[in-house]
Amino acid sequence: MNVRLLLVAFGAIFILFSIVGCRKNIGEQFGSNSSEFTAEEQATLGSAILANMESRPDRFPFLDKDQNWEAYSYLQDSLLEPLVYGSPLQYRLDFDWQVHIIQDDAVDNAFALPGGHVVIYTGLLKYLEGNDEASSVLAHEIAYTDNEIII
Repeated sequence: MNVRLLLVAFGAIFILFSIVGCRKNIGEQFGSNSSEFTAEEQATLGSAILANMESRPDRFPFLDKDQNWEAYSYLQDSLLEPLVYGSPLQYRLDFDWQVHIIQDDAVDNAFALPGGHVVIYTGLLKYLEGNDEASSVLAHEIAYTDNEIII
């Protein structure tokens, strides 16, 4: 058998087993699982992380909710709440679901914190075209929170 073919086959098998081995839940590997946290603990953790972020406006310049009430109302009332309360989410009623906007046009991202906090950057908002795309982003982050996926 050709040595090169044997090396390629061995490499492919090694990569396959490496990928399969990495599929194990990280929480299981370290003896912890996010579902060990109650809804109240998740909400407390999320609020603490958010408070820490809000205390660093140089790094996380959140848009003021009073001055930008139209943007918050659109994302919160028109999009997020119908997604949350119109779905059979396990934490639908346990969390105080909130949208938070960070003013940074260079970042086109969104993320979720435990306890129902969805954070979205203005850099991503400027690329979204219509309710469907904005709802998709919010639904994606809601799913992370509801499925207890903490990154």
